[in-house]
Amino acid sequence: MTHISGSEELKKISDSVNIKALPEMVFGQNKLQLDHTSSGVSIFFSAPSALAKCERKSTIKVRMAGKWVKKMESLGLKDSAMPFDWTYSTTYKGDVCRIESDKKQVSPISIQTDPKVKNGGGGTATGGSKQAPKEVELKDGTGHKIDMEMLMRPDKMEWFKDMTLYEDELGDNGLAKLDLKIRVMPKCFLVRMRFFLRVDGVLARVRDTRYFHDFSKKIVLREYEERESSIDDLKKRRVGKDIIFGNIELLARALTLKDKSLVVIDLS
Repeated sequence: MTHISGSEELKKISDSVNIKALPEMVFGQNKLQLDHTSSGVSIFFSAPSALAKCERKSTIKVRMAGKWVKKMESLGLKDSAMPFDWTYSTTYKGDVCRIESDKKQVSPISIQTDPKVKNGGGGTATGGSKQAPKEVELKDGTGHKIDMEMLMRPDKMEWFKDMTLYEDELGDNGLAKLDLKIRVMPKCFLVRMRFFLRVDGVLARVRDTRYFHDFSKKIVLREYEERESSIDDLKKRRVGKDIIFGNIELLARALTLKDKSLVVIDLS
């Protein structure tokens, strides 16, 4: 699906995530669900879930452009009163879910983690007879990593999909966009969800979440990377305007790495 959500759907999303001023373009029907039938584990992505994980407050300040001010005024809001991050920066990494035996749809579950290990995220706890899939944050050197060699093989691509979950031009102050790409090959699949933010004259931010599954193994790897740099820093390092404003892939590589984690989801 590629249709922008209409007013009725936007009202439902707004109420459910408690954000009065949603992004300019929300693709509420763009969803991806990956099911592992033998274990019942499912991984799910959607715009409402991502918006629900938007940060509640932003420290990023710019001189508001006219369009943004009018947008806030039309909703009866002031900058200081906004109960959400105006850049729509989300900490969403996808929902790990269980398929209930009597339902076709999935229901989010909380992630079971070792109490000594930092929680990597997850959904909302629900009931169920099965144990929640275990998710453990790994340290460097454990032997688990995304198999880049497998991904770079010239194998036939069985399926590919590129979809946007939401997008906003921040009142002509930049761009906030959450999108999703999946490619399925004969021996593996890779999902990349990317939140991209550029606030003109201030900073650029990328939050990438990758899910990789080698079909011969009983695990899914989830890799998370967060990168961010000020526009001033990028200019000092001679990153050109054509990259800052026109090439998100190259810009992402130029940003400073702030956080990285690797998580294993058990499919056994």
